[in-house]
Amino acid sequence: MDGLDARLARSLGSGDADELYHLGYDLAEAGRLSGARRCFEEAAAQGSAVASFGLGNVLRELGLLDEALDAFATAVEGGEEDARLSLGLVLLDLERWAEALPVLKTALANGDDGAQAPIGTALRGSATWQVRCTRSVPRRPAGTSREPSSSPSCSVSSGICRRPSASPSAPPRPNT
Repeated sequence: MDGLDARLARSLGSGDADELYHLGYDLAEAGRLSGARRCFEEAAAQGSAVASFGLGNVLRELGLLDEALDAFATAVEGGEEDARLSLGLVLLDLERWAEALPVLKTALANGDDGAQAPIGTALRGSATWQVRCTRSVPRRPAGTSREPSSSPSCSVSSGICRRPSASPSAPPRPNT
């Protein structure tokens, strides 16, 4: 058993959020994401905003973007302002451009210069998706019926485009 394993055995269930956070950080640095996740989850459950931030980083590294999004949001709500940029980045990863933009602008306004380039990405991504969306809407000759389609559902006037549901049980969205 190495030193990290011994610390892990001692710390899990200890109720010491600070120790769990520091151990989670050390485990993440060592590439041991499963153990880091357990530590951050336990510390975050005790209300540690910084542990929620660490948990979000581990979950993002594991590709669990929806869970990472929740962890970063919890960290920001708990006062961990440094997690705001990461929250915006996960929203970009999820291609949720419109949601990412105000989060990133707030991070920049709060002094996080790292938000500058992602703001540009959010603006470009939003514009690109709207262009792809409007181009993918098939034109129907006048008088033809509307049949369900797997094309994105678009409202050009509102600027809102939604991808069709990935769920096979969900009905396809008609074009509007």
